[in-house]
Amino acid sequence: MESETEAEDAFFDACDTPPLANSAQPSPLLPLRRLPFWEQSSPSPLPFPNRVDSPPSPDLLRALINIFLKIVAFQTTLLLSSIAFPLRLISLFSSFLSDPRGTLHRWADQLWRISSSFVENHAGLALRVSVGCFWALVVLCSLMACLVFALFVGKIVMAVAVEEPLDFAMDLSFDFTRSSPMAEVSFPRPLSPPGRRFRSTVSLTLAESEYNRNLGIFQVRVEFLTADQKPLASSSRPCMMRFKSAPVRILETILKLVLVLVDISSETQTISLSMGGFAVPASAPAASAMVVLEPRAGQRLGTGLPELYSASLRMESELPLMRRLLWSWRRTLFVSIAIFIFNFELLLLLICCTPLLLPGYYRRAHG
Repeated sequence: MESETEAEDAFFDACDTPPLANSAQPSPLLPLRRLPFWEQSSPSPLPFPNRVDSPPSPDLLRALINIFLKIVAFQTTLLLSSIAFPLRLISLFSSFLSDPRGTLHRWADQLWRISSSFVENHAGLALRVSVGCFWALVVLCSLMACLVFALFVGKIVMAVAVEEPLDFAMDLSFDFTRSSPMAEVSFPRPLSPPGRRFRSTVSLTLAESEYNRNLGIFQVRVEFLTADQKPLASSSRPCMMRFKSAPVRILETILKLVLVLVDISSETQTISLSMGGFAVPASAPAASAMVVLEPRAGQRLGTGLPELYSASLRMESELPLMRRLLWSWRRTLFVSIAIFIFNFELLLLLICCTPLLLPGYYRRAHG
């Protein structure tokens, strides 16, 4: 063991011994000994150059300065234009007032010079623009003619298919010399066709007087007559003023005092009575109506009748279901029919008049 250790030491000593400079024969290559990790030295760090912040580029400063100058120039131009434009308008207006004819001539000359110079410098462009404007005007006139024709046809179709319900009102003038005042009115035209139902409504405008408040109930009767005064139908309804307590009347009077004094409002009540409906018989249409005011039972002669300001009778016809739907949707139907006819006309124009309306497209499509 000792001999082996001595041999190893001799071998490593021989490896560590440097070769002689004047040796004629080089020493043989021997394997190097690896040092333990605690003897190994760490490599020295590489030196880094000192970091110095470079100054900003002159191109960036120049761009920022140019942007700032452009903003200032734009704001200055805008300010000068806002000041000069009103002054220019005032000057043109004053020159027009002082010499209208000469001002119009100068404007016409300037416009002519501008247009002439544009045509001379851009003759081809001006020709193409004028041709385009001409064909655009032709297309516009064609579309307008189609629209007018579609609206006209839609109006005719609606006049034939849709029936307008009869609705009119007539003023009533009662004869109070009778014990039961009555008013007779003639319809603008006989109620027709046979079997059509009509509704009647009587409106009474009563004074809010002490007499009417204490009157209570009275009766309103309506009779429908033929042209030869034969009764067709009759309807009767009770009527009375709406009740208001004394505090409510006082408060309402205080709130409406100014309006009553300036004659914007009045101390009245309007009562509307629906008298029901009746069907026009096939024998003879109704030509007039008679409205009668009757006192309630137990009243003395000439009493129990209201104080009236005015009265009116309104007649309304009841259309069948299908005609009622057509009348309720008449505007929508009119617009739909007009749009359909307009689209149909437009399709016919595109099929039959393509060479006239779209000559460029027609030439490209057909070579």
